[in-house]
Amino acid sequence: MGTWRAFDNRFWPAKYLIDGEGKFRYTHFGEGSYEEKELWIRSLLVEAGADLSDVSPETDAEPIHSSAAEVAEPGQGLTRELYAGYDRNQGARLSRQSPPYVTQRVYYDNRGDEYQYEDPGDHQNHFLYIQGLWRNDEERLIHARKTIGFQDYLATKFFATSVNAVMGPGEGLPLKVQVLLDDLPITPDNAGVDVMFDGNEGPYILVDDWRMYNIVSLPEFEDHILKLSSNSPEFSMFAYTFGAYEVGEPAQTGPNG
Repeated sequence: MGTWRAFDNRFWPAKYLIDGEGKFRYTHFGEGSYEEKELWIRSLLVEAGADLSDVSPETDAEPIHSSAAEVAEPGQGLTRELYAGYDRNQGARLSRQSPPYVTQRVYYDNRGDEYQYEDPGDHQNHFLYIQGLWRNDEERLIHARKTIGFQDYLATKFFATSVNAVMGPGEGLPLKVQVLLDDLPITPDNAGVDVMFDGNEGPYILVDDWRMYNIVSLPEFEDHILKLSSNSPEFSMFAYTFGAYEVGEPAQTGPNG
């Protein structure tokens, strides 16, 4: 987060290329322009004296965005990025340019405090819903108690082909996050590469580091309700990102190979 704040960054993903003298030479926000970035990287390496004669300049084909997402009705388009922390939500709330990501009013009355939230149940696209005891920190939501049975959760209704989330294990040991899609355990056909199926508690993600985890990967642009839950009081949620690709999430490598 120190680098994120120092760059005054507001985008995910964001790419910055810095040359050998420490000068910014190229920036790009969001997905896409992969070939352009590859050419910039090559030019800066050559400028610094690298020999790339044996390194092919060709890149993989860029993923094709879903045609269904492009023609979706208002309110049913690709879900925006969702931020769990108080600062982003309060900033959106005060700007009035776009609605905040959490619409439960009590969220804004309990900054930094533990609060027993109640999921209103009427889930709309583009929003995050909270159930159970959580604390809203500047950049994240933190599960605030140890539970049995995964009764506390974060829910979102999404329209996408893929869902990723930036999560962390707090200060403790690795933790498990249960994954439900439409209130049922996610299946291997719909699961992202970071979902594991080798336990007795149903499909889960082993959150062992502060990073982005691939949770959902669908073959087509669809809408579902995703619920993430952990029994650990160390579970931290930062943000969700969503993709819309013609043939599902581009190939990745996860804990299951």
